Amino acid sequence: MIQSFWKDYCESGNTDANQHKTPFCADLQKRMISFKQKINSGEPTSSVETQQLISPILLGDETEGMDSSLLLDGFVSSLCSVIGSSIRHLILPPTPLYTISYAQRISFHIFVVRNHNSYDPMAEEYFEYSAFKREILKLKLPTQEFAFTVQQLSMSSDIGLATAYSSSLRSVVLPMLSVNGEFTTSTQMYIDSKELQKQLKLLKTDEHPTSSSYTVEEEYENEHLLKHIPIFLFSLDYGLPVFVDKHYLAKALSDMIVVVQSPYPSWESRIACNNKPTFWDLRNPVKPLLSATALLLGGLVPSHIAYNEATQSAQQNWLWSVGDNPLALTSSQYHFSSFHKDVVFRNYIVASLNESLQLVNEGIAVLLQQRPNEQNVQALQVLPLKDLTRDYQRIKDLWVEISSSLQRLDFVSAVHLLKELHVRSRKFHASTSSIAESLEVFKCIGNYDTPKVNSSLTWLWPISIAVDIIILLLFFLLRKRKRKVKIN
Repeated sequence: MIQSFWKDYCESGNTDANQHKTPFCADLQKRMISFKQKINSGEPTSSVETQQLISPILLGDETEGMDSSLLLDGFVSSLCSVIGSSIRHLILPPTPLYTISYAQRISFHIFVVRNHNSYDPMAEEYFEYSAFKREILKLKLPTQEFAFTVQQLSMSSDIGLATAYSSSLRSVVLPMLSVNGEFTTSTQMYIDSKELQKQLKLLKTDEHPTSSSYTVEEEYENEHLLKHIPIFLFSLDYGLPVFVDKHYLAKALSDMIVVVQSPYPSWESRIACNNKPTFWDLRNPVKPLLSATALLLGGLVPSHIAYNEATQSAQQNWLWSVGDNPLALTSSQYHFSSFHKDVVFRNYIVASLNESLQLVNEGIAVLLQQRPNEQNVQALQVLPLKDLTRDYQRIKDLWVEISSSLQRLDFVSAVHLLKELHVRSRKFHASTSSIAESLEVFKCIGNYDTPKVNSSLTWLWPISIAVDIIILLLFFLLRKRKRKVKIN
């Protein structure tokens, strides 16, 4: 970085004012020479010495005053822009909207649905199934188990799949700008992924018991023991290629993956690099399928996509679309690296931490609505508040342990703690709800207590009773009686 700055702003002839620039460059050259001599001598360099070299560039000098160069400010602003972009695209890449969860066993069920007999969809020159398995297995933790199943279906024999495919097939005329700057239009066929997902869900007739009949431990086992990822590979043979949602060869939805295959070995795509068009092999959609599978499996987003906090939306920076990996649209190879593995494993753990934080915060919010009073003070002595406090403290300790393992890139140790974290967080949330309900019951009972009688008015009771007795006696003694008529 220092050498790049020296070459661009000190050695070049473009100077804003030599009298303003020379003192800074002379001081920087002196620091560079001493730093190089320190490195060439073989002696270890301390962080203090490195800071003394970089601080004049990044922090400036208190004596620079009016002699400071604006070129330094431009360099620092560009450097900060690169650092911020690196954080958004590499260090903290975004995650999809749907939840990414860890599962001990993951089953990839590939349904090959075709409407032709002109070629074999699973042939090596068409779909490289072995390469797909090899790259997906790179994203497996030592504690996980991956299983792959392939089932070939024909639309002529399966009416339900044929109906779902026909209902989601669309045709559209799209504009296209070539690398030469010419504007053209083209007719394109595509599958509406949302409509296909809706139609495929209607085909499911099996019903499973709800999670309410399980305990917290059994619920965790059902959610995180086995995960199914269905992949629908539509092998088609038309006069035009078929895409997914107008522009894609594969698309990851919340619960499935849709991928298309067409018999065209070289199709000019809408993406260009260095003023040259990019061609896709539509017969072998293994690269887009790997990208979609990694997205649904572990939330692996392409590196050129980032989240913009200002607009609260996704943004694209194609300078980051580099590398021979399935996520880079400008490359021809498809190999996952150690960086992609770490991102997938980190997403597993971060998703569990976010879920735990949400459950604990919801439980605390419920308890904050309750206040000790005369009605529930006795209930507070009976409710299991000590157990709730111990669970909360253990959850905090688990957060620290998992974060420490994540910092050391020890993903296996962190994954082993996820089950206990999930169970304790669920129990904490259920306990807070139960305690809040009990306090509400005592509050209602207190509101219906018998009101107290004023002791200063108790002397009126015997007087009112004596007056009532006297009135009854006078009534019976003084009332008029009927006289009987005497008959001779």
